[in-house]
This record gives sequence, structure tokens and C-alpha cells, in this order.
Amino acid sequence: MSRKNVPSLMRHKGSGQGVVTLGGRDVYCGVWPAGLKSPPADVEDRYRRAVSEWLAAGFAGLGSSGSTGSAVPTPHPRPAPILTVNEVLAAFLGHAQTYYVRGDGRPTSQFNLFKLVMKTVRRLYGTTPATTFGPVCLKTVREDFIRQGMSRGVVNSFTSKVRSIFRWAAGNEMIPGAVVHSLECVTGLRPGRSEAREPLPVSAPDDAVMTAVIDAMPAPLRQLATVLRHCGARCGEVLIMRPADIDRTADVWVYAPVRHKGTWRGKPRTIFLGATCQAALRPLLEGIADTDFIFSPRRAEAARLAAIAAGRKTPKWPSHMKRNAMKRKAKRKRPPGEKYDTNTVARQMKKAAVTVYSLPAPLARLEGEKGKAWRERIGPAGVEKVEEHARQFWPHPHVLRHAYGTRVRQALGLDFAEKALGHSSLAMAHHYSKASDSLAREAAAKLG
Repeated sequence: MSRKNVPSLMRHKGSGQGVVTLGGRDVYCGVWPAGLKSPPADVEDRYRRAVSEWLAAGFAGLGSSGSTGSAVPTPHPRPAPILTVNEVLAAFLGHAQTYYVRGDGRPTSQFNLFKLVMKTVRRLYGTTPATTFGPVCLKTVREDFIRQGMSRGVVNSFTSKVRSIFRWAAGNEMIPGAVVHSLECVTGLRPGRSEAREPLPVSAPDDAVMTAVIDAMPAPLRQLATVLRHCGARCGEVLIMRPADIDRTADVWVYAPVRHKGTWRGKPRTIFLGATCQAALRPLLEGIADTDFIFSPRRAEAARLAAIAAGRKTPKWPSHMKRNAMKRKAKRKRPPGEKYDTNTVARQMKKAAVTVYSLPAPLARLEGEKGKAWRERIGPAGVEKVEEHARQFWPHPHVLRHAYGTRVRQALGLDFAEKALGHSSLAMAHHYSKASDSLAREAAAKLG
């Protein structure tokens, strides 16, 4: 039999697997890593086996010459190949690479979370047939999430993502739908009824604490944190702010981000900037183009170097300038970007918070002490004290949004908080804003 008369093995770009079309049906033969010109041995073996079975089912008309002119006989019905969990995960990863992306082509946070979830599933059940992945398997994966130290909310979220992977596979006829229906029987963990740790409730530190931490941040990020604190926007929404996106014609500026959390749902987003936000933004708006990012690490680094040069006490001797030019790297390994990312803002805020409100000596890490050794030394009680200290004195950028929602709710009511935070329901606004006890206290004083 001539090889050219047999359907060829190809690499499916979307799923990253080897695939051959037999009788009008795609047969996946396993993972074929990108960059390999030839398929791996196991993929080649599965391909040969699939073709041999296909020919044995009645396709003897494909002779060595292939020129008999006879009609190709109708194939006998063949059962769909049984895929392993690894193959399902690989196919879903190919789908996620094109589905969970931003407008600029970068992957979203959901893509990275799915990769983290698949790491655990692959370790426990990678070689298991996907059709046998049932409720007990899902509960085993969930228990592994708990052992990794994840909180109950994260465990429930990751478990739901496992179900989503198999639901997608069933929707693409890779596994029977009964597998997904069985996984739906596994309900989420309830508060106080599992071994998963309960996360501390999100609450903003005192105003004095937040002010001290923000004042300790570098200048550009200090202005960024000030804007976050007084407009209730998400950190990612402010990081992509450009002059062209802000309507500055009225007393209250109106900012419409080009993308936000609800963009893929078709939801609009409008952020209103008051006097405090305007005062923080005005110095950064001077001398930049309408399409430039307002918070730019590249410009911040240039301003820092310019300030160092301006503060130079000795003259700029030619020999000094020549030596500096020789020492200066022509191409930095990690040059400053055009805009900050949320992780950078969070790290800088925590760095400032740790500087201003450091841990007590018994709880602080010793010099050169690793994280695992540090946790073993302070014990579970010490870890709880560290978490409580972080909750009170180490604000995260997202906490500023919670704090703004609480202030708006206490001053104007829940309806105002819903609109200020850009939520589509009062329930979500209630989650993000802490209710004031003043009304209940007044009721108790008058009626209790």
C-alpha cells in the first residue's frame, strides 16, 4: 500500500494534537508539541493503529495503486476513540489560548487560572480515560486543592473550572454528556462544613493607615493610588487611562475605559473623576499625547534619571560623560514598559506598607529564612496573626475600591454605591460596600 493513498497525520493547531480524518471523522492521536517537525512516537503509534483498524473495517478498496476507479465502500460504524484526561486538557488548552484573550492579544487572568487548575487534574488523573472521570474523581481533585492551602472560595471556583473543562469537551463531542451531568452532582463547599480554610472578610484599613501607605509609594504610583482611592475604579481600568479617554469639559471629568471587566458582556463603563482625582492627574497630563498612557513607567524612569542628573553636584566633565556612556547598557534586559500592570502596583503597595507597618519581631522573617521554615517557626497561630496584621495594615489596590464603595454607601446610600462602582445589581454593590451600623444604633436607641 502506498503511503500517499492513506489519510495523512497532521497537527491540529487549535488543540496541539495529532489528528487524522478517517471516514469523515477526526481521530485525535495525542499531544504533538509545537516546534517538532515529526510527531512523537506514541502519536505515530496511535495513528498507525487507527488507520489499521479503519482499513480492517472495510476500506480494502485503497490498494497500492489507488487507481482501480471502484467506489469506496461505506465504512462500518466505529466507536469514537476513548480520550484520556490529558488529551481533553490539551484540547481545552488550545481552545483557551484563543478564547480567553484581551483585545491586544494577551491572555486574561482566567487563562492562567485554568492552567493552574489543569496542573492538579493532570497530576492526579492525566492518564485516566476521560469517560471515567466522575464525581469521586472531582471530589479527590477538590480535596487536593484544600491540601494546597486554598481558601473555600478559591476551592469552589477551581472545582467549577474543572467542570467547565469537561462541559466544553462534551459540547465538542469528545466525551459523553453523561460525564458532565454526573459532575454537576458535586455541590460547592459550605461555610464551616469542610476542612477548607475560611478567608478573612475583605475590609479596608483605617484612613490614616491608607494615607501613610500611599504616601510611602513612589511618586507615579502614589498618584495612581490616590485616583483609585477617590473614584472606585478597578486598578486595571486606571492603568490603561489615556487623555483621549477623559472628557474634561465639565466640573466632574468623565472617563470611559476602552476595555474593562464587562467588555466581553457588552456592558458600558463610565468612571467619574472629582476634584481630588483631577488634582492627582493634572501634573501627569502635561506634555503627553492623547494616546499615551497617563501612568507610564518609561516616563517615570526618564523623570527619575533627569532628577538625578539635575541634582548632580560636580560638573558634567567630558570624561565622566564618556565613562557613563560606556557603562550604560545599549539594550536593557527588561526596559521600562509603556504602562504598569496590576501586579507591579500590588507589589509596590505592599512594599510601602511593610516599610511603614512592619511585622513585630517574633513574627518577622529572619535574614535568609525561607517561607516554609518561617511558617513552621511561627506556627499556625503566628500565621493567623500575620494575616490579621496584613488585613489591618497592608492594603491591596483592590481594597481601595471597597473603601470607596463603603464611603459612598454610608454618605449617600446603596443605590449611589451601585452606580459609583459600576455594578449591575444591588447585591454586588452590597458585597463591595460595608453597611454602616449607625442606622441600627439609632434604631436601638429610639426603639430598643
